[in-house]
Amino acid sequence: LAESKRFDWRFGLAILCGLASTFSLAGGLLVWPIGLIQILLTDRTQAKRLWGLDIVKSITWAITGIAVYILYFTGYTQPQHTVNPLYSLQHPGIAGMFGLVAIGNPLNIDQYTAASIGMLLLILYIIVAIALFYRPQAWKLKSPFFSLVLFAVTVAGVLAITRAEWGEGTAMVSRYATMTVLGVIGLYALTISLDLQNINYKYFLSGFLCSLVVGGLLVTDIAAYFSIGYNMHSERRLAAYYLETYQYQSDENLGKLLPWPDVVREQVPTLIKYKLNVFSGPLLPGNDLKPLSTEPLFYIEEVNGKRPPSQEPVSLQLAGVETLRIKGWAIDQNNGKAAGNVLVVIDGKLEVPALYGLDRPDIAVFHKNNNYRYSGFEVALATSLIGPGQHDISIKVISADGKDYYRPVKILTIDIK
Repeated sequence: LAESKRFDWRFGLAILCGLASTFSLAGGLLVWPIGLIQILLTDRTQAKRLWGLDIVKSITWAITGIAVYILYFTGYTQPQHTVNPLYSLQHPGIAGMFGLVAIGNPLNIDQYTAASIGMLLLILYIIVAIALFYRPQAWKLKSPFFSLVLFAVTVAGVLAITRAEWGEGTAMVSRYATMTVLGVIGLYALTISLDLQNINYKYFLSGFLCSLVVGGLLVTDIAAYFSIGYNMHSERRLAAYYLETYQYQSDENLGKLLPWPDVVREQVPTLIKYKLNVFSGPLLPGNDLKPLSTEPLFYIEEVNGKRPPSQEPVSLQLAGVETLRIKGWAIDQNNGKAAGNVLVVIDGKLEVPALYGLDRPDIAVFHKNNNYRYSGFEVALATSLIGPGQHDISIKVISADGKDYYRPVKILTIDIK
């Protein structure tokens, strides 16, 4: 947008990017007013010579933005679960804390440290903005970076108004960091490009910002980041499994995706219809699988957190328990590889897919075959789906190539009261 002249391909691409931003996340709506500010600032030094062009560009962008807003809110339905819009006014302290955490979120994983960093970043934003307005000669080069700062601060403010009721910890979610980190990038670019008579002041600002970035990331032990990343990957993979198998899941598990399981069930058909997210491909293997004569090689290690006494059928009392959870490992011993998938079969009828491919280096070591490393699995299903009474639980292992399956083997009997 800053480089566009008249109505060239850059201006058209900026509009397309604005559309993509708007319909990707609600924060994208802020692109249009901030983009208008950027247009006005970009050609500020040429205002006298090209004032007519400035007006045309500004009006075109503004009209496009208004049209996008109308399109966005046409047919808009208020979500069933929303926050009180007056909460931030009634609790300004909590809302302010939420905004600061959102600003500092990209530079730390601790809520209170993030709030402190957010305060320092906000002060830097203000200082650099003031310095910038006193040096308007190079607005054309600097306005894109100022727009990044303005976008990040505005997003944090909107979040503080609309999400504060959910608690300050909510500001630490990763999707907010992808927006507010743009402010840090813009601030760095602005700081090193400031045309100041006192060069030491410029070095102080840039050095202070760099120390914030480095210090914010190093406050927590570096090893902790790897641990957090691994745990987050595992949690997201399990969440994807819950979503993928939503029809088998209890409210307890779907509540880990959103606080409202009913909303998940309402919205999943849209994902399925357009083949989005985990529904972009088939979940279950085809019906043309061929049975193998041999039994699968597997082991059940946990059933609802308890180790079964043996591989023989085990009776479990699941009164009041929402979820039946089975963990173990299984391999395709015929091909010397990890299996293609694992399914739990209820009473020989209902087949529930497992989350397969969990890291099991111990299995690879035990069998002296590194192909078996990712052979762990976990199955979760709602006990209400099964119903009261006794039920036979069997395991079905799919071959690595997805063409065959090992005949189901009964692993336990559950008794639901």
